Amino acid sequence: MPYASRLLATLLGVALVAAPARADDPPFHETTLENGVRVLVVEAPAAKSQVFLTLLPLGLLSDGAGHTQWSHLLEHFMLRSSEPSNATYDIDGITVNGETTALALRLESLAPPERWREAQRHHAEWLRAGALQPSPELDAMLAREKGLVHQEVMGTSAGGVTHKWALAAWNQVVRHGATHVRALGDVERATTEDVIAALADEVRPGPGVQLVSVGPAPADEVLAAVAEDFGGLVARPPWQASAAKAKDRLAGPVHLEATWDVPVRHYMEWYRLPDRGAHDRMAADALALLVNTRIGQRQTLASLGVQAAAFADLVVPEGRFLLVSGPLPEGVTVEDVRAELDKLYTSFTPNEAAQMVSNMGSQLAEWPDFAEIRRLAEEEPEYASLKGQLDIIEAQQTLFLLYARDNMGLDIEQLPGYVSLTPEEVLGMASESLRPERRSSLLLRPEAD
Repeated sequence: MPYASRLLATLLGVALVAAPARADDPPFHETTLENGVRVLVVEAPAAKSQVFLTLLPLGLLSDGAGHTQWSHLLEHFMLRSSEPSNATYDIDGITVNGETTALALRLESLAPPERWREAQRHHAEWLRAGALQPSPELDAMLAREKGLVHQEVMGTSAGGVTHKWALAAWNQVVRHGATHVRALGDVERATTEDVIAALADEVRPGPGVQLVSVGPAPADEVLAAVAEDFGGLVARPPWQASAAKAKDRLAGPVHLEATWDVPVRHYMEWYRLPDRGAHDRMAADALALLVNTRIGQRQTLASLGVQAAAFADLVVPEGRFLLVSGPLPEGVTVEDVRAELDKLYTSFTPNEAAQMVSNMGSQLAEWPDFAEIRRLAEEEPEYASLKGQLDIIEAQQTLFLLYARDNMGLDIEQLPGYVSLTPEEVLGMASESLRPERRSSLLLRPEAD
């Protein structure tokens, strides 16, 4: 993962702490093309680069049965499709990369301001990858990208970071009934024809697809260019994730074990959450933050060598769940982890919940004042470390708000409603949902194919 995406992945905490709110109108312009593609253009006049992001509603939780991590493979294939022979993350001075999460596939480009039009055109080309024809060049490119996916999985797993791959496995076991998950093997068996067919079927310009621009390029020029490059893409009905083949595993508490071809034991437990509207989604977000804060403060799981984390974005057509996930070191049992988690879930206080609501509310209530962030970086010693990272911070701020909007099902203008969430709503969700009798779990054990 090159410099730009490392920053997009790691600077979120720094950016949010350092981002003052602005009192005037937010510097963004949003529209929807006739084909349903949503466009968000953020003007950041002082930025030294232009960032483009394409977000697709494809993720590790939407992969079909026996297609573990295919969304991840599609990301790699799309990103290389405009220059198949280029094995670097640089296309003639334009930095590109991608990321596949539980719910979305993201493609990124970062370019000098004067080359923003070229950078944007790459995104339109990536969306047309499903129209490519198989060729020896694409075969070679796919083989190379499969190797990179393998390296990514094995490299992160060696460091005990298996949450992402475990989510892909959860989808196969819980939604599709698998007893052995080929997180690597399913990628390895995919052919060029398979990938192109999947792209043609699943990458559908239209509702659910978003293009985001952050940088100094004038909004009217970017919007006109987007209409030209993306407006001609044929609209298609939104792609739908494959239906669950094992719905009974989502209907009530279940305790499952499965094997996978990743050399790490991994434990996951999840709790069905109410999803009656925006306040429930906000409360779920705050509850995950509350659990993560407790995990970090108490360090009881860390003392066992378990790098656990809670997530509120375990969202599938069958429901919304709070997930707690972590790899298990040798000698640590499922019972050990459950016992510590049960202690963490109890006796949340109104002050703890209020702090979570306040923290998130302050980050979502108003658009960050990019000009003020730049002033602080130039004039205040404590913010000097932000120099050289400001363009990425602006893109990260935008991405954070977009993910918050999409995960909660809100428009950007509605995000300030987070401040109306009460600590009592968060505590109510915790006491209603995080009970031992409502726990479902999955233990993944390594087993080679």
